[in-house]
Amino acid sequence: MNSGGLRVESEKTIFARIKICPAMKSRLIRLFFILALAFSFQQPIEAQCPMCRMSAESNLKDGGTAGKGLNAGILYMLATPYLLVGIFGYMWYKNRRKEHDNA
Repeated sequence: MNSGGLRVESEKTIFARIKICPAMKSRLIRLFFILALAFSFQQPIEAQCPMCRMSAESNLKDGGTAGKGLNAGILYMLATPYLLVGIFGYMWYKNRRKEHDNA
């Protein structure tokens, strides 16, 4: 016990409680490296928002439909993180449920 009266656990015991099957561990490691690789090659996009807005506005004034496509693209980009978190959460839930049923 430390001076505050709280029990301090070592990292070894904390990580020993987390049970991840070897297949899931290799998937998580692979996913981590893919995401790290994807985020390491990003291009700077500082000036794209004003340029896209001006392009869409001028296209809409001329009777084009580029603004609708731009809005649809924004919605797809907005939905992607929620979709990924939902899929990961579902996989985690199914894995935990399977472990609970086997125990």
